[in-house]
Amino acid sequence: MNAPKFKPDDMRQRILDEIERQGRSQADVVEKARLGHGYLTNILKRGQMPSVDKLHALCDELGVSVAWVMYGVEMPADFDRVFDLMQRDPKKFYAVLALLE
Repeated sequence: MNAPKFKPDDMRQRILDEIERQGRSQADVVEKARLGHGYLTNILKRGQMPSVDKLHALCDELGVSVAWVMYGVEMPADFDRVFDLMQRDPKKFYAVLALLE
């Protein structure tokens, strides 16, 4: 089985689709996720990549996993621990990735 590939445009579309599916405004989502007013616009329209902590906050607010937003697949519940490690200690995260290759 091939690992899913990260495609930024697909990530942006999944975020937008989920906001629309929930019938919410982008302003409502960023306010409740405690993100800056233009942050989501920068991601969706200007191609900015979200930081790990802000992507996590956005996903929490939308009630979706980071893995689903990034790759379009659901992962086991503890998979988000990988993203926590990436944020806390990038060197350890990259060491784990190297071991997996």
